[in-house]
Amino acid sequence: MAEIPAFHNGLTVDSSPHVKAPDTTAEIMKTVSVALLPCLFAAVFYFGAYALIVVAISVLSAVLAETAFQIVRRRPVSVSDGSAVVTGLILGLNLPPSVPLYIPVIGSVFAIVLVKMLFGGLGRNFANPAATARIFLMLAYTEVMTRFIAPNGQFQNFWQGFDGMTSATPLGGAGATLSDLFLGRIAGSMGETCKIAVLIGFVFLLQKKVISWHIPVCYVLSFAFFTSLTGENFAGIATSVCSGGLLFGAVFMATDYATSPKTDTGKMLYALSLGALTFFIRRFTAYNEGVVFSILIMNLVVPLIDQAVLPPRFGSGKKPVLSYSLYAITAAMAIALFILGLAKEGL
Repeated sequence: MAEIPAFHNGLTVDSSPHVKAPDTTAEIMKTVSVALLPCLFAAVFYFGAYALIVVAISVLSAVLAETAFQIVRRRPVSVSDGSAVVTGLILGLNLPPSVPLYIPVIGSVFAIVLVKMLFGGLGRNFANPAATARIFLMLAYTEVMTRFIAPNGQFQNFWQGFDGMTSATPLGGAGATLSDLFLGRIAGSMGETCKIAVLIGFVFLLQKKVISWHIPVCYVLSFAFFTSLTGENFAGIATSVCSGGLLFGAVFMATDYATSPKTDTGKMLYALSLGALTFFIRRFTAYNEGVVFSILIMNLVVPLIDQAVLPPRFGSGKKPVLSYSLYAITAAMAIALFILGLAKEGL
């Protein structure tokens, strides 16, 4: 009888995960910051130097707030992970281009201290800090947070920043062509006006595998589907999708690791719900922009989603029925959206 070889004395078995990726928090945050640069460039191009100052103050305030909190609490300072920089960038790009400079300071301190650090820091926050801070600023400083400025669109007016004339946004009733919406020649929050810049960031994050397609695509598809039920044609649906902060929120805010589901199935359920909720808020409430409110509400539901959509245990023989169902629903929405659009066009 052959002798069974003994295991090597140096063999050790660690707890999962056994497959480790080279990515670190700092590298991921650096990648997200790079993905936000096209939006920042577009904001500076259309709104001048003041836009850059607002975003810079937002970032600096976020970094200083996190540093001060950790020093006071006698904890290791962790700003080198870059998460405070990303929060400051996203919040700054969520602001109108003419806000007083105290607005990004207050917003960043609120986001970092009250939403992030008091709940334990990165990965333990209950909601997206930038989205929650924007809601706070909208409620506390409604007048300045809803004062949107027409872009000058010329680098020769760089130091002018804006023309001083308030302007309605497409969601507020201002007419805008699809080319204006894509290029960013509209009034609105600084980072969300130029959709081409947002899409460049989206493709970059996908290529770097920092995010997956599930949340942005399902979010936009769900919103577009419900919009099509109101009788809009393709142009109307595209205008609704490109108006406001839907694309920016879907790419940079709804995909936050700490506040979005962990599984692909959960991400799809979360995103489809986001689209429906955003449509409902825009259509049936006094707020013509529902993105940040939808993200905050769904952030609170994420723990329940993660608990409800656990993948079947290996070897149990159970099929991922919910996952298959969500893929089928997503495909059905896409087909129905196409058919409804064709019907409205009379084709």
